[in-house]
Amino acid sequence: MHDKSTVIIIGGGLAGLSAGVLLAEHRIPVLIIEAKSRLGGRASSFQDSKTGDIVDYGQHLMIGAYKETEQFLKKIGSFEWLDRQDRLRLDLAHPCMGVASVKCADLPAPFHLLTGLSGFHHLTWFDKFRMFCSGGVLYCLNPKIFPGIDYISVDTLLRRVSQSKNSRRFFWDILTLATLNEHPQRASAALFLKVIREAFLFDRARSQIWLPKTGLSELYTIPAENFIKDRGGQFLMKTRVDQLCFDESGIQFVETSHGRHFYSDFVISAVPARQLRGAISDEVAHRYFPTLDQFTSSAIIGIHLWWDRPVMKNRFVGLLESPIEWVFDKSQIYDPDLAQGSHLSLVISAANRFVSMSRQELTDMAVREIRRFFPLSRRVQLVRSLVIKNRRATFAQQTGTSRYRLDTETRFPNFLLAGDWTNTGLPATIESAVMSGHQAAKRLLIKVSNLR
Repeated sequence: MHDKSTVIIIGGGLAGLSAGVLLAEHRIPVLIIEAKSRLGGRASSFQDSKTGDIVDYGQHLMIGAYKETEQFLKKIGSFEWLDRQDRLRLDLAHPCMGVASVKCADLPAPFHLLTGLSGFHHLTWFDKFRMFCSGGVLYCLNPKIFPGIDYISVDTLLRRVSQSKNSRRFFWDILTLATLNEHPQRASAALFLKVIREAFLFDRARSQIWLPKTGLSELYTIPAENFIKDRGGQFLMKTRVDQLCFDESGIQFVETSHGRHFYSDFVISAVPARQLRGAISDEVAHRYFPTLDQFTSSAIIGIHLWWDRPVMKNRFVGLLESPIEWVFDKSQIYDPDLAQGSHLSLVISAANRFVSMSRQELTDMAVREIRRFFPLSRRVQLVRSLVIKNRRATFAQQTGTSRYRLDTETRFPNFLLAGDWTNTGLPATIESAVMSGHQAAKRLLIKVSNLR
């Protein structure tokens, strides 16, 4: 089926596909082994059997700071399937105070954000003044220079830079949940600062929000699969990797759930830390990968509601003082000219306390929240609902967890790591996954060139 010069990539999610695309571009043959029947992992989509609509397993948006993702999508020819803001606009709704918008002007960073916040009427001028004054402090607090920041929470950091209670409740908290999938009282301040610095402080274009105009599988999974296959790559689906076998010189072979052994000069593991730990022996794990057992997970719940008529005017909006953080009107985002009813995609981040609720309980809660925030919904009929629970959406990005994240290169010269949980310096995002895949592929290309 393949020779040892074929690179084995374990996992067909974003990390594995981005590594495979870069290697295929350089004419390195790859074999991607995926446990599921579909590629894409937690960032894929399917067609709903009842409505025919495309549904993402997890709602994602991107921002202009996602440079590795931009490179990846341009390479596979799907970058134009993103609806990209000209400048940042963020709408946040409060059940009593209505919708307020952060609308940034066409000014260099960070002044574009200052003008955007000036019109954000959920905050007083004193709240905004404190936010403006803290910008210089946040700019100087580089986690690379001050690594101890990883051991304090976002909430603690914001209090130390004199952020008001309202600015935390109505702006910083929802931003933390969206980017770190963790509550501010537990989330790592180092990762939070990375987001703020990358998105808001250096280049105005980096804060622009990108929304996929199609399902995630159509956006990147299918184009990436075609790109790799067109250059001789192969895929082995519905095949779980049960064991990675090592000796002192490196990885020797990969054993699958079907009892087959695959040998390769190089192997890239692009699966979550928990899956990697399950595929290696206790001896190897304790000796060479001791932090794998330290990772815990943070859940995300997606709730899809279909209504017979339009419900909201915004394409997406954040909800304040609500268990639901974000609502996306997929009908408007995908094709507003054809939208008759309304397909809403709702997101609950850091959802560990909600995963035990039944799907009906979650649907009822979601409907109540939509009717509370959007008056139009009180006069329309709910026609379908769908709940997707992702109990292990991301690793728990809590204080002190950065020390557990592993580098791309390992003790074994022919075994590399990728995944949004590896040491990219970024939160567990699409960008982190793609960056990790690119890093693994680039390191592998250097190793291959040294062998020639």
